[in-house]
Amino acid sequence: MRYLMAAIPFFLLACQVTPENSTTIPAIVSVPLEIDGNSKDWDQIPKKFETRNFESPWDDTPFGSTHFQAVADNNWLYFCFEAEDTTLVTKPFTKELDVADGDRVEIFISADTTLTPYYCLELGPTGDILDYKAHFYREFDDSWNLPQLSVRTSMKSQGYTVEGKIPLGFLKKLSNHHVNQPTLSLYLGLYRAEYRKSPNNEVIEQWLTWNDPQISEPDFHIPSTLKQVKIEIAK
Repeated sequence: MRYLMAAIPFFLLACQVTPENSTTIPAIVSVPLEIDGNSKDWDQIPKKFETRNFESPWDDTPFGSTHFQAVADNNWLYFCFEAEDTTLVTKPFTKELDVADGDRVEIFISADTTLTPYYCLELGPTGDILDYKAHFYREFDDSWNLPQLSVRTSMKSQGYTVEGKIPLGFLKKLSNHHVNQPTLSLYLGLYRAEYRKSPNNEVIEQWLTWNDPQISEPDFHIPSTLKQVKIEIAK
């Protein structure tokens, strides 16, 4: 979410994510996944984190389901989004910011709720990536790219799948993880931008999040849209 900017009271901007929002992404020694944009092999994962609890706090227009899955091993955090969408809107890719003009899923990552810094991955249905570093509030560094990030996608008539892996070394460094700790702790935001066109061909945007920030206008770039997550370290 790059272009939408809401006027938000300061006390909401500074709010903290509560412990009740914490969750755990499990780790297994060997993850039988091929990053190819196909979610079928996720059925083979013996334990994983998954959620379908995405909501649209600012727009009650019906939208297709969003399914997120994640698992870790010694080297990677693997993830998979499946989005039901029969009204795909994409823009031909000439630069990274083109991703922000269409349907996409998003992952935000931060060490804590200060969001100084935090890291954003906006991933389009055609495999295009907008990744950037940011500081609260909305100070964007578009020159940043996540080394070794791998993403593959697939599209069909009923929607799209975005599958990828994030290097665990990056997450360990971000969270100041120590060698003997069994988990690493981060704050994670999961989102979806749902675009559709009106009968007169105007683009309509709908914003979906896994954590309702309880604000009047859409904005993902605030602490209350992220949840605390623990990622297990494979043994």
